Amino acid sequence: MPLITPLPYNVVLIIDSELSNYEHTESVEGQANWSIGLGNASNDLVTKVIGGLFNSAIIINNQDDSINLDGIDLIIYPKLNRFEFDAPIRGKDVFAESWLQFIFSAFDKDGAPLNEVVITGYGRSEIFRDREGAVNEASQGALRDAGVNIVSLLPNGLDLL
Repeated sequence: MPLITPLPYNVVLIIDSELSNYEHTESVEGQANWSIGLGNASNDLVTKVIGGLFNSAIIINNQDDSINLDGIDLIIYPKLNRFEFDAPIRGKDVFAESWLQFIFSAFDKDGAPLNEVVITGYGRSEIFRDREGAVNEASQGALRDAGVNIVSLLPNGLDLL
């Protein structure tokens, strides 16, 4: 959880299976096929950061879940919109890099759209012998970077400050 004073809003956070099960698969020419599971880590990141950013956060798993919206100020629906990575196998570049992009959509308690905020993250790790491990470390760094950006950019992007 972020070490900040929570904003005085009560939110509903929608964490659906698309985010919870997010897996990036890619075939890179001249390399093996890659499968990078980001669902659990993305889910943990978003729930912990949003849980600490606001006064209270109720987590639901589907837009159709039935909950009492009395006292709710905002509904937030994050999606992991994009993920890219680079793990060179030769040349002077000895770093694995990962980039990701979340889109946080906000709605009022009646479901009317308010705004969308794009949150990005970048991570990098030196490749020694284990390229998969370096990609994993770079991806974790990208998630940490996104967490910092959620805390610093989301409130302004949603006009909450």
